[in-house]
Amino acid sequence: MSNKVVRIRPQLDYKSSLNHKELTVKELFDLYIQYCKAKGEKAWKEKQRALRKDIIPVLGPYKANDVTLQDVAQIINDVFMDRNAGILSNRLLSYTRCLFKYGKNALGAVEVNPCTDLEPLSRSNRRTRSLNSKEIYLFWNNLEKTRMTPVVKLALKFMLCTLARGIEVRYLEWSEIDLQDKTWIIPEHKTKNGTEHLIPLNSYALEILSHVKTLTGHSKHVFGWHKSMNTKCFMGHEELAPIGKTALSHGLHKNFDCLEISQKFTPHDLRRTGATMLTSVGYSKDWVSKLLNHSPSDVTGQIYDSFDYYEEKRAGIKSIEFILGQILDSNSLDEVPSRKFLRKEFFSKGLVQKFLTETYKTEKDDLEINKNQIIKSPIIEYHCISPFIYKTNFNAPNIN
Repeated sequence: MSNKVVRIRPQLDYKSSLNHKELTVKELFDLYIQYCKAKGEKAWKEKQRALRKDIIPVLGPYKANDVTLQDVAQIINDVFMDRNAGILSNRLLSYTRCLFKYGKNALGAVEVNPCTDLEPLSRSNRRTRSLNSKEIYLFWNNLEKTRMTPVVKLALKFMLCTLARGIEVRYLEWSEIDLQDKTWIIPEHKTKNGTEHLIPLNSYALEILSHVKTLTGHSKHVFGWHKSMNTKCFMGHEELAPIGKTALSHGLHKNFDCLEISQKFTPHDLRRTGATMLTSVGYSKDWVSKLLNHSPSDVTGQIYDSFDYYEEKRAGIKSIEFILGQILDSNSLDEVPSRKFLRKEFFSKGLVQKFLTETYKTEKDDLEINKNQIIKSPIIEYHCISPFIYKTNFNAPNIN
């Protein structure tokens, strides 16, 4: 009997047998959205919505390979001019460019990407808004005067206490919170950069969680919502969905006058406010980046450094707690300390270093110690000279 291996070509499915040069834009769109889902893109629904609304109705029947630069440019210009939507037109261009890039590189359905030479019609303005000390005082205390739901109010405060993104707060689940260790661990599939993120929790954040638990503790989501929550029909045991995408921003916009703040701000500006508070008192920008869970730009940070920087994050969160305490404990708006005053306070007392150099005992060591030996647990004192930490006074056990 011959041992020759007979190779049988498998039957091709419709995707492999399809002549991709004949793909219409609508068919390319369907394949592209499937690709985005399979890749685990977090923004695939937004891409689907935008392309389906503005690109598919016009270019859907066209062969993808026949679409020209002028075809796409006309649609982008119409969105920009008719709706006065600069950012929206920029995003639509970006999504359309990605659509045709997939068709060209992955399927060979497009010879030339028609979006390659198109430039955004609107220049994106980077926001720099952050609240000063008096505005923080007004925001925190006047929030109760607004008509926002209690869960939305608490979510906004929680953003300021933790420096977390709005979407991370909205989708926060009780299973991610460890009240004993006072930490919040955001799983990698929920973070913007796809990296698990640990956030220590200060007393203000824990107080908020204690309060909101009376409202949503029966449900999966911490800041959950149900349409009956504002009515007498709410029974208190309905399964809650995360508060809506626009709940925080719309809540601020509609109730802004109640806050008695002159210059408007967005929920994301609260995150910038916390970061600015930290850098203003001498907290390292590198550590702020870790606390914000920004992706590092260097090879070392991207590939080699996998440390969690828990102590540095804890010092930052404790600094936020101290600053909020100084601001919110003021008897009146006139007594609220300025950033300059708080900066002087931190530097004169060395508070950032103090929060970093707290002495603690290690519960477990990497060394295996004989159970019959009675050895005192080692005490490690960390002394910080920003941005480096030096370890001193380490009394290692004598093991022979």
